[in-house]
Amino acid sequence: MNSKINPSVLQAKVRELDPDIQKGITRLHVKPQLKVMKQRWTKPHNRTFLIINWDIKTQPGEYDYVAVFDKDPLSPFDYIPYQFYWVNKLQSKTIITDVVLKDNTSYFVAYYTYLRDPIDVDHCDFTPLEIVAIHANIEQLPDQDDGLGYSIQPHPRISPQDINMEQTKEALVADLDEGNYQRHDPHLTASGQLTLGLGIDSNLTFDLNWYHPNRVGMWDYVAIFDRYPEDVDDYIANQWCWVSNYPSGCYSTAINFDRSRDYYAAYMIYDFTEKKFTIKEVTKFYTRSHWMTELKDSIGGVRLKDLTIPGTHQSACFNMTTPLADAMTQTQTETLHHQLLDGIRYFDLHVEYYSKYEDKFWFTHGEWSTEVSVSSFLNMVNTFLADNHEIVILDFNQFFYFNDSSAHDELIEMIINTLGDNMALVSYSQDVTVGKLWEENKRVIVAYDGKIQSEKYQNDDRLWPTLQCEWHSAETIDDAKINLNREVDLRHHGLWLLQGVFKPTEQSTTSQSIQDLANIINPSLSQWMEDDWIHKNINVITSDFYLGNNIISIAIERNLARGRAAQYSAV
Repeated sequence: MNSKINPSVLQAKVRELDPDIQKGITRLHVKPQLKVMKQRWTKPHNRTFLIINWDIKTQPGEYDYVAVFDKDPLSPFDYIPYQFYWVNKLQSKTIITDVVLKDNTSYFVAYYTYLRDPIDVDHCDFTPLEIVAIHANIEQLPDQDDGLGYSIQPHPRISPQDINMEQTKEALVADLDEGNYQRHDPHLTASGQLTLGLGIDSNLTFDLNWYHPNRVGMWDYVAIFDRYPEDVDDYIANQWCWVSNYPSGCYSTAINFDRSRDYYAAYMIYDFTEKKFTIKEVTKFYTRSHWMTELKDSIGGVRLKDLTIPGTHQSACFNMTTPLADAMTQTQTETLHHQLLDGIRYFDLHVEYYSKYEDKFWFTHGEWSTEVSVSSFLNMVNTFLADNHEIVILDFNQFFYFNDSSAHDELIEMIINTLGDNMALVSYSQDVTVGKLWEENKRVIVAYDGKIQSEKYQNDDRLWPTLQCEWHSAETIDDAKINLNREVDLRHHGLWLLQGVFKPTEQSTTSQSIQDLANIINPSLSQWMEDDWIHKNINVITSDFYLGNNIISIAIERNLARGRAAQYSAV
């Protein structure tokens, strides 16, 4: 669901759906424990904001939201303008609202869930589970400050330009030794949402990311710029955040993803010596269509199995034939051509056979078809290889309705006729170096799991075995990390694949939308690659909605370091 959609618009969209679909919307079955506090900003601001906290022992409903009213909430849509918050889109159970509290004014905080209307059984409606009233005397609310008039954390809507940092508590105890600064490598990714009735949102927006979110300063902030940042104040209007408010290390902006323009992410800190905010780090967002060629002098002596190769899971599932199934089947937003241009070099390919069609082979997700034919993809790869000196891996590993060997023979023949001159030989062995593939001009590895089922091509030296892979279900993101750690720590022989995908168990209470699951794991995947696995060998790593992580850039940096190490060892 799009986090920007307001509850009344969402309700109208839901009511257009089939009643059976409406009945399937999950709701909260227990009463949430709402707690209302205030955050004083007497220094440097003389304002007091409303803070909302809640405690729920189970998974929230699919469309639960919290709202603030300045009158009795007779309607779920009469909240103070813009003061509604979708529970499933928040990073914590605490909301720092924009509501400035006024004396002699009553406020109401309500928690809504979505369930069937007991009167009109064909429709669902928002129903309040708890309402907290704050009457007149706001001094009765507990404070969320340090008792001296300083806020415990920065307010998300009070910008760095609006704060007199010399009046903050940190100014009194400022550590002027900048030698303790921890690099955070700010970077941009892009993500979308599952939008009700519209499938996956194709209008991706940029996310600001940073590493080591548990080691940030109280008043550090990140921002997105549309030109190289020379001044801390020149960021795109309102597109910034205090990093201490976002423990995940990720903040979603309102800037639409656009490959044709320049965008930069910058990390700022307050210099208590110079008494001003300063730019510490800047990273430009750009595509990586030639990254292997650019590293050619460094990685030529590196074995292919020692490279870190960014890939996509269910690579062709960006254009499904059945939009209603998008939530459960669409895994990417970008075309295969854009994936190549962005730096993806491994493609996970599942194929369905249509014997009665002229074009018989189409990519699929299980039995849900895409609108992408195998022939069009192979021709596009051939053109890409002719125009670029990159190396790609095509892994054909699942087949549907291939009822006899002739279907495999026909598909393999199509692959060989299109890519044959570029196909690397299995006899090169798993120890083949990148330089060898360039030297022989064999820059595409075709893995084919159905080779044994073919009569004509069982022993063909151009068809590699599919990559080694384990993919386990997990109830939580922490369980997913444990499974991935186990796979990373194994001793692998030859090319192998790490599935950086969150696959929930049937018992998991986590959202089942692939887009939502990707939005959960992608920022963590980047953190794990940069921190936990920095000294681990990762060969091929795949993800859903890959623009939501920084794997391509991390892979390039790892490969550059690997290439330098190989050069030193050869001396």
